[in-house]
Amino acid sequence: MEIQQDWKINIVNNNDKYPYVIIDNWYTKSEEKAVWKELEFYNSLPKHIIDRAETTAVAFKNGKSLGKSYRWYLDFLYTQNGRYQSAILNCLYKATSPELLLSTKDFGPYHNMIKSSTDIASLISYYENKDYYDEHYDNFHWTLLIWYFKKPKKFEGGKFILTGPEDEIECKHNRAILFPCSYNHKITPVTMNNNDDDEKNGRYTITHFYYHDKNGDRPFGENL
Repeated sequence: MEIQQDWKINIVNNNDKYPYVIIDNWYTKSEEKAVWKELEFYNSLPKHIIDRAETTAVAFKNGKSLGKSYRWYLDFLYTQNGRYQSAILNCLYKATSPELLLSTKDFGPYHNMIKSSTDIASLISYYENKDYYDEHYDNFHWTLLIWYFKKPKKFEGGKFILTGPEDEIECKHNRAILFPCSYNHKITPVTMNNNDDDEKNGRYTITHFYYHDKNGDRPFGENL
């Protein structure tokens, strides 16, 4: 499927160990509105029935979760036949487009890992006052993060840092970053302005994890 907009792709390859890709304007204006409706629906649910990273994340140290945030696991929320109801899942074609996959072609063996992926797992995280995610890595092949927040921004912090090269990537609304899951990374604590947690003005991250399922479809990069 043809990408519905002119992405702004920035390939960052300042050192051989930690190349990554930044994509601005990930969603079109119409997609952006649909995604906002979806995020606001999830965040309107009673908080006692929403997952927390403290109990569902796989990144732990000394028996304690490395992160604090609300979470929605999209692959568990929707049946296979019902996935069309999610604007976020309907836009997954972008994550497997040749345009995006080829942006990693000079990343050495890392490129092979994204080409050989056959599936994507998706979740949404919402960070409000004092939420964070300490240094960790992801247990997949590649990670695609898409950042969302209301403007003007109503929080401080929530910075994304690749801790190996100590690269801080500015958190911009509708910006995506694509990087190998083996990179250690973290999100600094969020501080809400005026502690207005109830206004849902915090920091959202839409996460897509690339992985290989031997029973899945053909590899995304099979024809590249």
